[in-house]
Amino acid sequence: MTATEINLLKKSLSWLVLLLLSLFFQSEIGGLLSILIFLWWLALLIAGIVLVIRSVSLLFTQPRKVAPAVSLLIPLLAAGFVWMGGGFWLFTVRARLKADHYEPMVAQFRGYREKGREYIGGQECMINPGPPLRVAFVQPGGFSDNYWAIVYDPTGMVMKAEATWEAQHFSNDPNLPSTLGLFEEPMIGAVHLKGPWYLCRFT
Repeated sequence: MTATEINLLKKSLSWLVLLLLSLFFQSEIGGLLSILIFLWWLALLIAGIVLVIRSVSLLFTQPRKVAPAVSLLIPLLAAGFVWMGGGFWLFTVRARLKADHYEPMVAQFRGYREKGREYIGGQECMINPGPPLRVAFVQPGGFSDNYWAIVYDPTGMVMKAEATWEAQHFSNDPNLPSTLGLFEEPMIGAVHLKGPWYLCRFT
């Protein structure tokens, strides 16, 4: 491979690493200034487009095609990964790891008698004393009143959130509010992470 091909391949791999790290830590970086986050994602997008154009150019001008082809495939496959929901999948992987960190905190809320909010070590939590006890660990990076939270729920009742949210407009079922109102704000979706842990969307 020529020096140009090696350099392009290094840039493609570096871009891929930055993209995956950004997706993995998206909830944390989403808590920063919105304009900076927008500029960061815009820069990644522009860099990816430049890599594609440069790779295509080398495919037509260089006798050896392997390095330019690999450099071209990296951003194209990454774009497909994101388009197919890979970004959210990485978000859930991150949430599973954070659930392990939150697990010891759950016991601290077992003496609560009323719903409320607390901050432990800078972490915002919503508590439903139950029984059973449920705790929502609010994640940074929400927009307006829409945000995600990692929820401890030993019953799995939060998995009804999405269906409940949709059904409330078509049903007079008195049990609907019990799911929507588990915490101070209504849930509109939930994804099972592991055991009693769920990734829930609030609005």
